[in-house]
Amino acid sequence: MLKSVYLIRDTDGNVKIGVSNNPHSRIKTLHVGNSSNIELLFISKPVYNAPKIEHMLHKKYARQHVSGEWFKIGNTSTLIKQIEDYIKVYGKFEEEKDLRGQKTLDAMKAHLAYLNNKADKIRDKAKAEKENNDCAFSFCRCISGAIPEEESNYTKLIYKTIFCKSLEELKTDFGVKPKESIREYMTADQLQEVESLEMLISGLINIGKGYQEIKKFIEENYHNSQLVA
Repeated sequence: MLKSVYLIRDTDGNVKIGVSNNPHSRIKTLHVGNSSNIELLFISKPVYNAPKIEHMLHKKYARQHVSGEWFKIGNTSTLIKQIEDYIKVYGKFEEEKDLRGQKTLDAMKAHLAYLNNKADKIRDKAKAEKENNDCAFSFCRCISGAIPEEESNYTKLIYKTIFCKSLEELKTDFGVKPKESIREYMTADQLQEVESLEMLISGLINIGKGYQEIKKFIEENYHNSQLVA
């Protein structure tokens, strides 16, 4: 809070060195509690560290101390000049930020961001694992004939890899009728190639690979109906 250093003098010549955010109001209060006349001598520019300036003055004039904040000082002009110098050199005219509190707040924000990032990664990992598990499960069911081929991403990946066409395009080319499997229309060599890729994918699933990893592996290593080691 902005406060000013003020000087007042009583009829005995004692000078009070005090601080207040409202010196005039403070002087009125002192008038009420003091029967002697009080004279206002000086009010400094308001600063945020007025108590520090006051403490420095009290220390400097400790030998002239009478009681409380009262001092026996004859040359008040020198005292006023001293206050003005202190205000000029040591006065804080801008409020200082709570650097310690700001650092704590920044640290809390950084930690919260870390926790949120960690939570996002956990959620993403759980989502990816669920998708991979769903793909693997549907692939197993597709191979066993429990569900249609259209419901397995791995099966569609196999056909796209071998024939360079989507499952829907292949069914049209082969003339597959509704509720029939495209495998019934394949040649022995084609079916063998499909089953070979199915075995490879099953092995990759068993060692913990996810759909995207397997897809990338197949795309990078499958060439001309042969997998390059």
